[in-house]
Amino acid sequence: MQFIINQISSFLKPDLTILALGADTRQRVSWTQSQKIYSLSPKKDLSDIRGFYFQAARFLKRAFRLSPDTITFDPHPNFVCKKEVDSIRGSYFPKASLAPIFHHIAHAANFGIE
Repeated sequence: MQFIINQISSFLKPDLTILALGADTRQRVSWTQSQKIYSLSPKKDLSDIRGFYFQAARFLKRAFRLSPDTITFDPHPNFVCKKEVDSIRGSYFPKASLAPIFHHIAHAANFGIE
């Protein structure tokens, strides 16, 4: 799978690493590393959002040596990120804590990024 990666500067502490699983419809994950925020999305739309989350996690672990302190996700029970976050953490980032953040709050936090 090929990905598109975008980067912006951030105000975060340098030692804080967060992986954010995006909305199912946006097919995006973002992460922080070295006081920068990165966003990763597939080059084309996918019908398998679950597969995207797992492929993205594997890619980030290998290519960026990502080891997040926290994984954020939308806790809505119908969202794939909610259903798969435990498996993603267990498979790739077992030391990460989980932080549920409803998507309405994430929209507000994302306002200045996109």
